[in-house]
Amino acid sequence: MTSRMVQYIGAFDGFKVLDLVYEQDEEDWRVFSMYLLLSDATDGLSALVEKVGSESGFLEHKLDVEKVEVSEFRSPRFKISFGLETCNMLKDHSVMEI
Repeated sequence: MTSRMVQYIGAFDGFKVLDLVYEQDEEDWRVFSMYLLLSDATDGLSALVEKVGSESGFLEHKLDVEKVEVSEFRSPRFKISFGLETCNMLKDHSVMEI
């Protein structure tokens, strides 16, 4: 992604945050964002994941990002996918086919 506009960025103790806001239809009042969290430490990703996962309300209350004007902003292209396999989990909990 390349952009020459305003980005939402925050710098915190031990990490930085980029808030990528998805463009919405004008009629849609909802706002969706994807947060990219970048650890300052080379090997700090595990600790950052633990911090985000263990502190209730971390994303909602701790990530105050500011509008920052950038001359040129680049991020690598990436694809996110998600899947959920429930068969083994259901078998482990004695849920069988009917």
